[in-house]
Amino acid sequence: MEALMNVLSEVRIYVQKIDLEFINLNLVLYIIFVAMLFSAFILIIVQKNKIKKNNENNQVIQRLLNSIDVQSDLTKQLYSILDIIISIVATDGYFIYLWDNKSGSYVLRTTKYRTSELGIVEVSYSGLTPYEKEKYNPPLGLSEQLDSLEPEFIKDGEVPLLRMGISGGKGQIRMGPITKISPKQQQMLKVFSENADNILDIYLTMDKLNNDVEIITTTGNAITELSKSAFKMETLSSKIMAISSQVIEAGGCCFAIKDRGKWNVPIHTGLSSNVDQHFITDNEALENMYEVLGDKSFLFIKQNSKEFYSIPYYLVASGIQAIMLVQTQGIQGMAVFLYYRLPRVEDYSISVVLMMTKRLGELWENQTKLKSLSNSYVHMLQILVDSTDNLEPTTVGHSELIANYSTAIAMELKLPQSEVESIRMAAYFHDVGMLGLSNDILLKQGKYTQLEYEMMKLHSIVGASIIEATTSKEEVVSYIRHHHERWDGYGYPDNLKQNQIPLGARIIAVADMFNAKLQGRKYREPVPYERAVSDLLAASGTQLDPRLVKTLLSWLNKKRSKAQRGKAMGPCWEINCCPIHISKECPAYGKIDKNCWEINGVNCLAHGSKCSSCFVKTEMLSRSDK
Repeated sequence: MEALMNVLSEVRIYVQKIDLEFINLNLVLYIIFVAMLFSAFILIIVQKNKIKKNNENNQVIQRLLNSIDVQSDLTKQLYSILDIIISIVATDGYFIYLWDNKSGSYVLRTTKYRTSELGIVEVSYSGLTPYEKEKYNPPLGLSEQLDSLEPEFIKDGEVPLLRMGISGGKGQIRMGPITKISPKQQQMLKVFSENADNILDIYLTMDKLNNDVEIITTTGNAITELSKSAFKMETLSSKIMAISSQVIEAGGCCFAIKDRGKWNVPIHTGLSSNVDQHFITDNEALENMYEVLGDKSFLFIKQNSKEFYSIPYYLVASGIQAIMLVQTQGIQGMAVFLYYRLPRVEDYSISVVLMMTKRLGELWENQTKLKSLSNSYVHMLQILVDSTDNLEPTTVGHSELIANYSTAIAMELKLPQSEVESIRMAAYFHDVGMLGLSNDILLKQGKYTQLEYEMMKLHSIVGASIIEATTSKEEVVSYIRHHHERWDGYGYPDNLKQNQIPLGARIIAVADMFNAKLQGRKYREPVPYERAVSDLLAASGTQLDPRLVKTLLSWLNKKRSKAQRGKAMGPCWEINCCPIHISKECPAYGKIDKNCWEINGVNCLAHGSKCSSCFVKTEMLSRSDK
């Protein structure tokens, strides 16, 4: 019995041992299962993140492919590239540079800035962006070769920037101010850089084809047509009438001449084709208007005027509410300006139109008498330039000011008198080429499109062609052609640099920039005198010839040293080259015992100035502070 109990006890112990081992085995299996499940979960997360990362990278590549549009120009294509960058990294400014084989450097091609509204980006066309606040201005060119595709942080002066190369060294992109990005953003930017080169090749190929067709055709046509029509009366008359209409805010106009009892209307615009054809052939209506005008220099006829009966019924039916008749001189003729709404025409605007119509009549008289047109043509160009300047109050006297500053620099250099005269002539007509462009560009209000801007840049070539038809002075033609070249070689039209640029053109460039700072524009205030000098010095050696900058400032300092403390350097109407028809309406005109800003009711707004920011006053204040 005892032996049996011992056997049962041993069996019990063995069974318990088996149970314990079984329990331990289950625990081990359970732990292994949990570990495998956890590992699978981790693998799923890793794979999911990898797929997500690949999807994000693929999205970048797909957006690059989607940005290709064979009908868009290079600028729009580059904007699409910047839109991709903007979706990855948010900052204030984005800048694309492309490699230029001719200059051996990267050249700034496209710029975008963020506005105050979150996510809204505006396009910059150099000096054409609206004035809001000081922004980072990127350099026009970069000489340093960039091969790395990795985004890296740099500083331009005190501005922190992020830059990255485009594969193949074809370009680089900068953005900023910015001091850090996430690893995810860095990876997406790298993917972008690695895949942008092929897309960029397509862009550049398409751009070359488009530019070859557009720019060469436009340039060739402009120069050919202007050379053919240098003395063509209809071309000149059309420009004069278009500018006159703009000055007095007319909706349309015509220029009519009476020859052997019959009226001829060589210039007419602003009416529907049916009404236009009826009006220009309506000899009786034109005669009635001329009789109503009589010996008056001009007559403004509104609906409540007794003379309104002289307006043909079909003009009234087309919506004409008023007309202005202007007498010509030298021939029997008149200018007719049509209004679809009643305007507010200032007296000085009427004075400009009377002067232009007078000269237009004299020019046609010379034509009919087969006289030499050379002097009349140059004089007419001068009137056109003046009138174009006077379209905007902020540019009143612009050409005369540039001519004065340029003459002062030339005389300070002690150049021969003949060369001084050539420089003055070129400076006065430096923007005459704008008259050779379409009226849509010449009279446009606001910013140019990129194509309009490229066409506007042709004005230096066109201007040289216009002047070449009027003078034998080849140097004058050269000065006008090259007055937008830059000392560093990034100007236009021929990318000349340093002493390759004719001296007269370099002088005009200095005068033009200095005046642009002091005169302001309707979208930005003029800068104070000291700031203008500072900006001029900052452009010395890059945009401008350093020697000529010093020459202008030396001349100014001599003038300033002779001025009385607390007094302006001279009469404001002389310093600002303000036209007499504006100056004579100002109570400060002719008074030299007081500063103009000390006289009540001054007419500064008529020439785009305010006493607080006018060069005449800020220059005096800068002397008083010393």
